Amino acid sequence: GSYDQSRAVELSYFNICSTNRGVELTWTTDSEIENQGFIISRKTTGKRWSELASFTNTSALIGQGSTPRATQYSFMDARVENGVSYSYQLSDVDYSGKRTDHTRLIQEITYITPDETLRPSVFELTGLYPNPFNPSTTLSYDLSEVSDLNISIYSMKGELVWNHSQASHPAGQDYTLDWNGTDLSGSAVSSGIYLVRIQAGEQNLTRKVTLLR
Repeated sequence: GSYDQSRAVELSYFNICSTNRGVELTWTTDSEIENQGFIISRKTTGKRWSELASFTNTSALIGQGSTPRATQYSFMDARVENGVSYSYQLSDVDYSGKRTDHTRLIQEITYITPDETLRPSVFELTGLYPNPFNPSTTLSYDLSEVSDLNISIYSMKGELVWNHSQASHPAGQDYTLDWNGTDLSGSAVSSGIYLVRIQAGEQNLTRKVTLLR
């Protein structure tokens, strides 16, 4: 574009989006004249604008000075809360200290952690191996939040053969639990198909496992 002295920075693009780490701001300048850098202001509904970050304290916001070429910038606002709406405004400051607010490019977003919408179920059984088994089989499971965990093994007649429970089981991945084919008294159970019923909080699932002696 032609160098218009009244507009030191020509902004061609300004976008914001929710990410796992916060709200990411990205913008592109077509050209810059004597641009010291940018200031990002933020406000929530009903509040005043406040300065979020500036080229004086954030290296990602330092301008190119004068350049006829396009430059891409990005900034991560990690200090955001789920479900809150934020507005963002870019300003640039030239070498003489003159500040230009790009009011027509103000963007608003309601921050939602991407994970929240795709949150896995509380509980996932990642393995039951070996199956068929002899002498023991290993359950592998993940918990996405603290839950009361209860694992029961029944015969096909519906009799409880074996049980394991843990209140307030911590969240985490790759937990394992072994069943060595014995009942609650420690006696070996006979060959056959058994039902493994796992409860974590409100969720439960059942898997079949075969014991071959």
